[in-house]
Amino acid sequence: MYKKTPLKTKTYIFIVLSVVIIGIVAFVGIQHYKLKVRSTKTGTKLENKKNQEVEQRILNEKKSIQEEDKKNQEKLKQTDAEYEKGYEAFMKKQYSTAISIENDVIAKDSTNYKAYNVKGIAICFSDHNRFNEGISFIDKALELNPNYDYARFNKALANELCGHYQVALQLYDKALQIKSSVWTVWSYYGKASIYGRYGDVKHAVENLKIAIGMEPAIKGFAAKEVDFTNVKDSKEFQDLLK
Repeated sequence: MYKKTPLKTKTYIFIVLSVVIIGIVAFVGIQHYKLKVRSTKTGTKLENKKNQEVEQRILNEKKSIQEEDKKNQEKLKQTDAEYEKGYEAFMKKQYSTAISIENDVIAKDSTNYKAYNVKGIAICFSDHNRFNEGISFIDKALELNPNYDYARFNKALANELCGHYQVALQLYDKALQIKSSVWTVWSYYGKASIYGRYGDVKHAVENLKIAIGMEPAIKGFAAKEVDFTNVKDSKEFQDLLK
């Protein structure tokens, strides 16, 4: 006949099983927690590593840009120094030398608008028959820098040299749109010279007076300027040079 298990024994078994189950649950929980912590740490390490790689890449790119900027600055200094030599040659009327030097500058730096400008005006001075060629380089300078005062002046001067007086007068006015420029004085002088050729005393004196007011040394140039032959005997002109 089946013998009934005493209540005390059942209670004991229940307690034992509960302890075992609790132990298993605790063990599984601990293992799960350890796995989670390990996974979190691994993920954090991977994320930190990724962030470090990104930061390093940014630093490398920044360093590369800075090095490139430094090289470009050094290159600009070098080509600017060469440009100055070409400009000095032009001022000494060594036109072929100036053109050659500026060609070298342009070969090294195709954006050097100053070199295009000097090359262009040197061509115009060296041979009036190459006017269109010279103007094309001055226009290139203005394409790169529309407000380059020296190129605006030279475009007017080149037209004056080649007898395009009305165009030159308009271009001198355009050059005068840039205020406080060293070429402002010479733009007024250029206009005075053209009016001098025309024998227009009033406008020749008017523009020359402004130029002299800005730079008194202009009187010395005007006194020797053949362009004023047609107006030099006028009282107004003579009074201006006193």
